[in-house]
Amino acid sequence: MGRVAAVLSVYGQRSSTSSLDLAALDDTVTDVITDLLHWLAVQGGDPDGALGRAQMHYEAEAA
Repeated sequence: MGRVAAVLSVYGQRSSTSSLDLAALDDTVTDVITDLLHWLAVQGGDPDGALGRAQMHYEAEAA
């Protein structure tokens, strides 16, 4: 979770969950994911594949 806080702080989001505006947090996370997918595509990667793998990892960890 420390990596998430570091990335969000770069995007101007405070890392303290007690004072987060959840709508702003949702927008920020969407922006981070979008930027990562664009970056991956420029590097020759597969954004759709990465999203699918991320979803599988998320679901496995959430279970």
